[in-house]
Amino acid sequence: METVNILAQNKAAWDSIGCDAASPYMEQEMYADLFKQFCQSLPTKARVLDVGCGPGIPVTKALVKAGFNVIGLDLSPKMIALAKHNVPDAQYTCKSITDIDYVEEFHGVMASYSLLCLDHDMFVLACGKIFLALKPMGYCFIALNEGVCRHSDALTRISGQLVYSRVYSEAEIKGAFSQMRIIRLGRAIVESSMYGREQSIVLLLQKPA
Repeated sequence: METVNILAQNKAAWDSIGCDAASPYMEQEMYADLFKQFCQSLPTKARVLDVGCGPGIPVTKALVKAGFNVIGLDLSPKMIALAKHNVPDAQYTCKSITDIDYVEEFHGVMASYSLLCLDHDMFVLACGKIFLALKPMGYCFIALNEGVCRHSDALTRISGQLVYSRVYSEAEIKGAFSQMRIIRLGRAIVESSMYGREQSIVLLLQKPA
């Protein structure tokens, strides 16, 4: 599937899915623990970029509640509209992570199961964009589904919509973030009515000084 088709496919799908996309992961112990560590690692009133913010619940809302200055980023205009309604105290930008051009603007970047909507080349590009967006010594929270992708057209059905979504191996993740230090890595099996059974991998990373 070509890059432009992946983005178009997912934009249309998430526009249709809308508020049903609210993340169930914050209820998972390992995820919640690493999220807490991420927040505690950031300075007071830190600038945080929430990549793939969806409808803003629960991640963007939790970041704002923690006192951070948050920019939510999403490819879907419907998701951005919902997030503005659900979490009006954040700022929002409607674009793909592959199109951002921030340079050392954020103390933290949150990418909760959003990078898995990219193929490998786009994934590597996005990880490079995240690295550039972080201030020196900034932190990054990454959550993905772990595995070995054995087919290029990694389409899955979510709420009746076809979404490009693929797994990533630990080696692929470490390769894409080779310039960053791994602070902590956790794994868990996560089950939800919307996304089914997933092998989750969550990393807390830090950019060097």
